[in-house]
Formats: sequence, structure tokens, C-alpha cells
Amino acid sequence: MATKKKRAHKVSKGERRSVATSVVRSFVDRQLDLLSAWKKGQNPWLTVETPEKNRPFVRVRANKHWGDSRGRTNLTAGNDE
Repeated sequence: MATKKKRAHKVSKGERRSVATSVVRSFVDRQLDLLSAWKKGQNPWLTVETPEKNRPFVRVRANKHWGDSRGRTNLTAGNDE
């Protein structure tokens, strides 16, 4: 019979998550953080989709994509007044 190979450590099978799902941030949480930073006058980087096949996503500044947030009086979504 063959002898077992001796290992210095155990190798994980990768079957389970290493982080609890309650700790992981969702896509919506990230977008809300970016929007609140933009409303404060900061200019965060956004990842937006493009119609190009070779570059489906591209990073742009929030002011270029959403416009400048300074000087706007109504920054809440859904109000058409």
C-alpha cells in the first residue's frame, strides 16, 4: 500500500463562505454611499456600463456622469416639483 503524503497544513475545499453574508456589502449599499458622497460635494469614481463590446464597463467621475452637485437645491430622488 502507498503511504499518505505528509502536509504542513490543511488545504480548504472552498465549500463554505469565509465571511458572513450579513457583513458583505451589497451593490445597493455601495451605490447609496456613492450618491451620498456626491450630494456632499465630493466627486467619487463610478463604474458605468458602455455599449462597446470590448469595454463593457468603464470608470468615470460622478460629476461627469451625474453632473455637478453644487448649487442644486433639490437632490432627493422622486420629487418632480
